[in-house]
Amino acid sequence: WFGLFAPAGTPAAVLARLRAVLGDVMATPDIAEQFAKTGGKTLRLSTSETEAFVAAEIKRWTALIKDAGITAEQ
Repeated sequence: WFGLFAPAGTPAAVLARLRAVLGDVMATPDIAEQFAKTGGKTLRLSTSETEAFVAAEIKRWTALIKDAGITAEQ
């Protein structure tokens, strides 16, 4: 999955504008078609839905990495 993130402290008005514009772009037929060709789909998640999704992904991948015994190379 892909996501667009902004630095902490970004004004709410700026975040709302970015979310709206990105949503409009992602809804264009050309973009949606490109995602579909590669097996992807576009989602328009609210801020709270996005936060919940990212938290679930962190939990999922942290467990998978830990269970597989994967560690970072140093």
